[in-house]
Amino acid sequence: MPTQQDLFSPEWWSTQTEVLFQWAATSGLRIILIVIFLLVALRLARFFVRRAIGIALRPHGVNALDDLMITKRQATLTSLLEAVATIVLIVVAILMIFQEIGFAIAPILASAGVAGVAIGFGAQSLVKDIISGAFIIVERQFSVGDVVRVGDLSGGVEEINLRTIVLRAVDGSVHIIPNGEIKQVTVMTRDWSRLVLDLDVGYGADIPRASAIVKEILEAYAAEHPDFVLEPPEVLGVESLGESSVQIRAWMKMLPGKQWPAGRELRGRIKAAFDEAGIEIPFPQRTLWIHKDDDTPSDAPADRSPV
Repeated sequence: MPTQQDLFSPEWWSTQTEVLFQWAATSGLRIILIVIFLLVALRLARFFVRRAIGIALRPHGVNALDDLMITKRQATLTSLLEAVATIVLIVVAILMIFQEIGFAIAPILASAGVAGVAIGFGAQSLVKDIISGAFIIVERQFSVGDVVRVGDLSGGVEEINLRTIVLRAVDGSVHIIPNGEIKQVTVMTRDWSRLVLDLDVGYGADIPRASAIVKEILEAYAAEHPDFVLEPPEVLGVESLGESSVQIRAWMKMLPGKQWPAGRELRGRIKAAFDEAGIEIPFPQRTLWIHKDDDTPSDAPADRSPV
């Protein structure tokens, strides 16, 4: 520490000025160059990140919703990669500046390594969620607006974040699922959907006539809605022979998400047409046999009554 006498000594100030200029001409200049290098590197990193993502994820200009989702994925990945590049470059620059100032960076690196291991063990699930979210966005496994099923949960996708996805169930419930917990996803609205109708009729029904009625109703519906019915409907025939019914299967290909309202309307039309044609839609039945006592004559018939 300089004494009070040194502070008023021209020789001391001359020496300190000389030392300062010497430091500025060596370490100081290198620190300035490091800061300039940092600023240039940050600009270059952001430019290359945006350029690479712009080439990898480019709007097609065909579907406005798809282009909106691509733009959202671009923004998400750009912010993520820019943040990673910024943190890495700033940390490297700070360590270089510390070395120029005279701080020993070896203990800092050792402490950072220990802290990094500790944080890594504590944040494994977070890192897993972020990596899984990045792959979901890049691979476009599903998009906002899709209806998906994840395990036992299902609903419309409202948000896709780097750490979580948000599903809205039919009853309005919101499911928030960490991306790292997603093992398998069933997307029910990808590109196109198929309405599958399994219709039960009684064993005594005229199967060809019932199939013809179903086909007529489906074709009429397809003619009414050519904007979202993609292919002519098909009646495949008898799908199974049940305990009390014969099951007829029909299907129709349409735009994603349209199969549910179409199914509700068509089932109502088919029910009305079957009633008008006298075709029975069966319900579960059981036959109860009531046996008489042992003193009942053997030739006496047992009572039977359907339940």
